[in-house]
Amino acid sequence: MKTKTPPDVGKTVLETLKQHFPGRVMLPKGLADVPRKKQYMVYVLVSDDGVILAGHGRCNRAQVIFDSEDRVAPGGHLKAFFVRLHVLFASQGTRFSRYLLRCDSKEEAKKLEKQVHGIIGGNNRKLPTYIENALFDGLTPHTFPWLFLQLALTSSFDGLADLMRWKGKGFIKPEDWKIISDRLRLERVIRRCKTK
Repeated sequence: MKTKTPPDVGKTVLETLKQHFPGRVMLPKGLADVPRKKQYMVYVLVSDDGVILAGHGRCNRAQVIFDSEDRVAPGGHLKAFFVRLHVLFASQGTRFSRYLLRCDSKEEAKKLEKQVHGIIGGNNRKLPTYIENALFDGLTPHTFPWLFLQLALTSSFDGLADLMRWKGKGFIKPEDWKIISDRLRLERVIRRCKTK
């Protein structure tokens, strides 16, 4: 029996987005290119491994696609932890691409996000094996640092925000926080936030 070939096989994510959402695709080069004000949008982050995330919202949500080793978007995002892991543990030479789709309303943004997920994905919180291996490399299973990182991965909110909140409440001992923070390179981000 002959199987159908999906129509977008062989096309880049950009070509696919332009085909399905003509006139809506924006190619932001940096945070300054993310529309401010009340503009709703669908935001997409892609690496060489494929689509990392696709979501919808306004500027404060869309900023997550520009998270870096030195920066974490404010406000907590379900996928902020996963974006950070992709950035920190990417293969050498990995390229990231960022796309925005203009929307006229929140309802339209939700509808387009659902369509984007159906066309290119981006609704999966499964990490590539090499990233998960790098995250836990050298950690003894079932120790507190290992456990807190596992909990952050399964968070129904933002695993990064959870880790910082647990630290602030004293659930994570300083010596365990040092291991977690060093692994996720969080101290620079925390210092940067405090100096603003």
